[in-house]
Parts: sequence; structure tokens; C-alpha cells
Amino acid sequence: MSSRRVLVTGAGGFIGHHLVTFLKAKGYWVRGVDIKMPKYETSQADEFEVRDLRDPDACRAAVKGI
Repeated sequence: MSSRRVLVTGAGGFIGHHLVTFLKAKGYWVRGVDIKMPKYETSQADEFEVRDLRDPDACRAAVKGI
């Protein structure tokens, strides 16, 4: 596991999906978070979580360990 950990919000969308792919190619460990699962292709994120980031508790959980 890389010591470089990144959180990508909106990872289920078009831009977020491509950002996850880019970061993984650079060797980052990536946690992707979105309000929904990716629609067209499975995320390459090391972890993908479905969370509603309008909720402060969900935000705290999403950033834990990053």
C-alpha cells in the first residue's frame, strides 16, 4: 500500500473517475466517494464508498485515515 493516500469526491462521475485512474497510475492509494455507485465502469479506487457528503458525519468518515 502506498503511503500517499488521496480522497476523490465525486469518484463515480466522469471527471472523478478519470482523476482516480490518473492517481492510481501515479502510484497513489485512492479512496473514492460518491453519493452513488459508478454507472458505466467499476472504479479503480482501492476503496469506493457510497456516502452523502452533505452529512457532516459522512464527511468525517470519508476523510478518516487520509
